Amino acid sequence: MERICNLPFFDACHEQVLKENQDLLLGIPVKPAVVDIKGKYSYSQLLNDTKKVQAALGNKDYNGKSVGMLIPNRYEYLVASLGIWISGGGVVPLSLMHTKHELQYFITDSECVTIVVIEDTKKVVEEALKEISADISIISVDTALNSELEVSPKESIVDINGAALIVYTSGTTGKPKGVVLTHKNVNAQLKSLNEMWLWSPNDRLLHILPLHHVHGIVVALFSAIYAGATVEIMPKFSVSGVIDRIVNREKNLTLIMGVPAMYNLLLLTFQKYNEKQIKQVQEAFKQFRITICGSAPLQEKVFKQWEQITGHIMVERYGMSEIGMGLSNSVENPKLRFPGCVGRPLPGVSARLIDDNGNDFQVLTKIMCFRYYGLPEKYAESFSKDGWFKTGDIGVITKDGVFRLMGRNSTDIIKSGGYKLSAIEIERHILSNDDVEDVAVVSIPDNILGEVPGAAVVLKDKNGDDSTKDGIKEWCGKEMSRYKIPKYFVFIEELPRNLMKKVDKKKVVPLFNIE
Repeated sequence: MERICNLPFFDACHEQVLKENQDLLLGIPVKPAVVDIKGKYSYSQLLNDTKKVQAALGNKDYNGKSVGMLIPNRYEYLVASLGIWISGGGVVPLSLMHTKHELQYFITDSECVTIVVIEDTKKVVEEALKEISADISIISVDTALNSELEVSPKESIVDINGAALIVYTSGTTGKPKGVVLTHKNVNAQLKSLNEMWLWSPNDRLLHILPLHHVHGIVVALFSAIYAGATVEIMPKFSVSGVIDRIVNREKNLTLIMGVPAMYNLLLLTFQKYNEKQIKQVQEAFKQFRITICGSAPLQEKVFKQWEQITGHIMVERYGMSEIGMGLSNSVENPKLRFPGCVGRPLPGVSARLIDDNGNDFQVLTKIMCFRYYGLPEKYAESFSKDGWFKTGDIGVITKDGVFRLMGRNSTDIIKSGGYKLSAIEIERHILSNDDVEDVAVVSIPDNILGEVPGAAVVLKDKNGDDSTKDGIKEWCGKEMSRYKIPKYFVFIEELPRNLMKKVDKKKVVPLFNIE
């Protein structure tokens, strides 16, 4: 097969296709690129199907254009992403977890010209587009893969400085910002990750993460394909499903990546096991060379319990949508992995602590995004005068020379189960309820998710009864994404404020009486 695209991302794909051809001649079973709930897919099929998606997108000029994508965790997600890439477009990942209003915001804010779907998600997009005046087309991957469209044999030439991904992340301003990652950014990140984590074509990743954040997309899925490895994509995370795959199926996995909440839930199940079952778990985990955790801090007790039960010392790492993957604990030397620490900078990354107290965590890397979509002033505000990205985290350097992050320097960011939630965005949603006069959303510690939102609500009707309060909770369940819904509610007469009349969130937290 001729090269389908000039992007370095496809180098390993082409190498694997050549190996597949050699293996076929020798009668050796072909190693899959992707395994999902429906079947196995070789690298040859992946590239052929990518060309089919390109053909389905047609002759429209997608260079510099945004293309939305609403596809769940399955093979078609990867095919659609790569098809958009070789057509010159930038992928805007959407999720079924998003509400209709959120989908509309992401689609309009990123100025999508096309949305790529599967038949199962087509109606969701059609419903969202009814209230959008722009002319936006819908392309079905299912139709593309089953069509007889003629694919172009020509190599696609894509601008490496063009947008590869536009990923939406919450910030302290409340409204989600579109983080633009160029192909150059993505390639630099993948190259750095492959070097740091010693990826090889022999690896097999168990993919259990959602695919609308950089963690699941770049750090996990794209890293595996960039290395020419195999990725098994689970439709969604479930404790029983993950344990069944690891313990009861073929022992050929080498990596798993998750967020603290996932590992917490797995441990809760393991801790109920008898001695025989624990030995089965320990034996099964010998198939892995590393287990990786990120997107939120891992509690020290979980770090230790994970090693005790699975035999693995967790590899913790640090990243953000804007900087990609910035730091990681050592893969080669488990003795250099410390609980609560995110390690040292990856190749091509520099990190420092700076401010009056010397603990404002900043990063300098070529992996960085080149802009927030449509928000040049916000991008400029995110950097120091000498060009370092201000992460918004605070930290220290330990005696072992590794970074330990202590949390956010903003009270309005809640890290919950791997998601970075904006308290201001959640407040804005709740304030749109007709029965709510005022609200403050704060972070409440949680044993499973790390942190969860808690909402202190002031009713317009000071005599509002339980039915009004229950109605607000039910309304949140219908109008907000599941992971953004406050776990705790407290109803009060007025919010505590400081002399400047700003809500004093430090005084809000004790109102929940959570031990």
